[in-house]
Amino acid sequence: MKFWNYLAVRLFQAFVVVFIVATIVFFVSRLVGNPETFLLPEDATDAQMETVRENLGLNDTLLVQYGDFLWDLAQLDFGMSYRGAGTSTLTAIAERSVNTLKLTGAALLLAVSLSIPLGIAAALHRGKTIDWLARLVAVFGQAVPGFWLGLMVIFFFAVELGWFPTGGAKGFKSLILPAVSLGLLEMAAITRLTRSGMIDVMGADFIMTARAKGLRERSIITRHALRHALLPVVTILGLGVGRLIAGSVIIEVVFAWPGVGRLIIDSIVQSDYPMVQAAIIVLAASIALANVLVDVSYRLIDPRIGTGAL
Repeated sequence: MKFWNYLAVRLFQAFVVVFIVATIVFFVSRLVGNPETFLLPEDATDAQMETVRENLGLNDTLLVQYGDFLWDLAQLDFGMSYRGAGTSTLTAIAERSVNTLKLTGAALLLAVSLSIPLGIAAALHRGKTIDWLARLVAVFGQAVPGFWLGLMVIFFFAVELGWFPTGGAKGFKSLILPAVSLGLLEMAAITRLTRSGMIDVMGADFIMTARAKGLRERSIITRHALRHALLPVVTILGLGVGRLIAGSVIIEVVFAWPGVGRLIIDSIVQSDYPMVQAAIIVLAASIALANVLVDVSYRLIDPRIGTGAL
């Protein structure tokens, strides 16, 4: 399969995934609650509630609402928020997405920059202290829930020691604790994959041939072994981006981080259907696109891999 044909197929698959997510979120959001109860005071009359529902189009049948939703979506119209004086959903998401990108980017950078060197060191020194440390970090990272870790680091490093703020997005220091809490799971997974991949590659015939040619050990590790060992790591990075984006929803709530995740939670509580729909669709599209980019990047890492093999 030619590259451009393969890319078109992967983009179509991503579109189908986003469409399915959009359909699910539309119907599920209607089960959350009634937005008129949040838009009107507690002593509002039934007539006032009925007026609000009519203005929002909620008196139409569910299929009619779904058809209108798909038509607007086809025109890239994500609607207006029920709250915030008619704020555009995309405008609100764009404002919050900067903080979410900062958080997920910092978490991914932290995970990759620490896990790959740790995994390489563990593979090259099997059974030694660094190997046991790497395996301990991997087990701990995959066993501890992110929200619990977030609460613990807030208690020790923010409340007890006062080294970092307890929440918010004011400066670089406020980014450290949520990035650590979010990125530890990915760090654990990448460390284990890098370690196992390096162990397998270091025993391969081409590594022995490179040593027989007199190449330096550092060159063998970085130019030959690591390149082959990174293929499964790149695969998990695509899934990892999705996990980081999804995990940021909880982490943003724990750390009062003003991102898209917290916007989704607030909108669900307030039954703000358009905001919930738009935010989740944007996140789903981001995850799908990240996976497409990861699949395409295989050819950059190892040109011998063709699109037909993917």
